[in-house]
Amino acid sequence: MCWWVDAGHGVHAGRLRRELIDYLRRFGRDDGDYDGAELILGELLSNAGRYTPGPVCVVVDWSDVHARVIVHDGGRGFSWVPALPRDVAERGRGLYIVSLLAIDVHVETSTHGCRVAVTLPVARGSNAVRENACPRARGVDARGVCPEPRRRGSESIGHNMRAG
Repeated sequence: MCWWVDAGHGVHAGRLRRELIDYLRRFGRDDGDYDGAELILGELLSNAGRYTPGPVCVVVDWSDVHARVIVHDGGRGFSWVPALPRDVAERGRGLYIVSLLAIDVHVETSTHGCRVAVTLPVARGSNAVRENACPRARGVDARGVCPEPRRRGSESIGHNMRAG
């Protein structure tokens, strides 16, 4: 499943975070760490909103046992070292926390944007979609991010896109 959001608007990012958690709870096993997943999603969306102008594509991929969330933006990218930043560092603590809560974190950057893929501590339930339904879950070297979908949800700011 794919969602598009302008993460720079905190209210929109918050709504999308809640919508994603609802989605994960609906298709994940009961023993998932949904509080950890919510912290991870909040940090990823917050970072995208802080450092990226414009739209952000968020994908939830259930093709493996655990849910994988991919946040793809058109920002300038960054260099990430999976370690606690120095005391005086102003950045990096959020992704460090993400790395502690997540099963796996993979960051790709290029001149075309940034792609952060995180394996969440939420296992697929028996009713979860097993394939990645977003054709736009592409590598970071692709230009731009997921375009805004043609049909907007009536109330959702994080617009859901289904492969058709």
